Amino acid sequence: MTLADFNNEIPSSAEDAAISWFILLEEYPEDLKLWEEFDDWFLQDLTHQEAWLKVSQTSEVLGQLELSSTEQGSKQARAVEPAFATQNFFARSKMAFAAGFSFLLLLCIGLTVPQHLVVWFYADHKTEVAQTKEVELEDGSTIYLSAYSAIDLDFTDEERKVSLLRGEALFNVVRDKERPFVVTSGDTTTKVLGTRFNVNKGLSTVSVGVEHGHVQVAGNPDVNEVIELRDADWARVHEDGHPDIRSRNAEYIAAWQRGKLYIDDQSFEEVLFLLRRFMKTPVLVLDPRLNSKRVTGVFDLSKPRQSLNAIVAAHAAKLRDFDFFITISKI
Repeated sequence: MTLADFNNEIPSSAEDAAISWFILLEEYPEDLKLWEEFDDWFLQDLTHQEAWLKVSQTSEVLGQLELSSTEQGSKQARAVEPAFATQNFFARSKMAFAAGFSFLLLLCIGLTVPQHLVVWFYADHKTEVAQTKEVELEDGSTIYLSAYSAIDLDFTDEERKVSLLRGEALFNVVRDKERPFVVTSGDTTTKVLGTRFNVNKGLSTVSVGVEHGHVQVAGNPDVNEVIELRDADWARVHEDGHPDIRSRNAEYIAAWQRGKLYIDDQSFEEVLFLLRRFMKTPVLVLDPRLNSKRVTGVFDLSKPRQSLNAIVAAHAAKLRDFDFFITISKI
C-alpha cells in the first residue's frame, strides 16, 4: 500500500483503518508527518485505540517485537531489520515507545502474555512454529515435541516429572515401577509406569490419548476425579476438571506426527489456536463472533494456510493476506 492508496481509500471499519496504518508505518518508518497523522487518528476515538490493539498486539506480534531470540522471531525480524536499520533516532524511539505502551495495555486489559516468559525461564526443551523435535531422556524414554511446544524436566530418584508448558507432545515411556512417569499440564496430571501416549495443551482444555498402555489422568484437584485410559482411549479435560472420555481410531492419537489435524466439533478459536503452531504468519481475528463457530474435519498441517482457508470459507468469512500477517473477518 502507498500513501496515495491510503489517502484515496475510505476504510470500512476501524479495524481496516488500523490495518492500513500498520502497513504504512512499517513501509514509511521515517515519515514524521505520517506518525503525527497516526497520533491524531489514534487519539480521535476509543474504537481506534481498540482496533489498533486488536491488529498490532497479539502474543505472536509481541513475540516478534520483544522475544526475537526465537526462531520464528528471528525469521520475521530479518524481514523488518532493513527498515529499522535506516530509521532515525526519533522514529526508533517512537516505535519502541509504541511497543512498550502496547505491552502495558495488554497487561491492563488482562491478556495473557506471560506464557512466553514462563517458557523462556523454565523450558528445558522447546520447538518454534512449524518445528518438531525428538528428545531422548536419561531413563531411555523418548519425547516427541510437536510444533510450538515446550517442556520442563524434573527427574528425581522417586519420580520422573515432565511439565508440558505449551503445545503438544507424544511420550514413549520406559517402564520403571520404582519411578512413576508424571506429565502435568496446568491442573491436569497424567501418571504412567510405561506406555506411549500423547498430551495436547489446548486453549482451554488438555487432551490425553493413549496409543498403547495404561495411564491415570486427574484434572482439577478440587474435582478429585481420576480416570483410567487404555489402548486407543482418549480424554479431553475441561477447565472445570471434568473429562470427556471416548475411544478413538488409533491414527487420531498424535496425528500431528503424520501431518494431520483431526477436529471433532471444536470451536473456531480452539482450532485456530492449534493451527497457529504451524503457521509462521500471525493471524488476527477481527470479528469475535467467529470464535464460537464449530469446526469438524481433517486438515493438512503441512499446508496450514490452505487448511485455514477451507475453514474460513465454510463459515462465510473473509481472509485477507498481507504477507506478514493475516486477518479474518465476517463478510
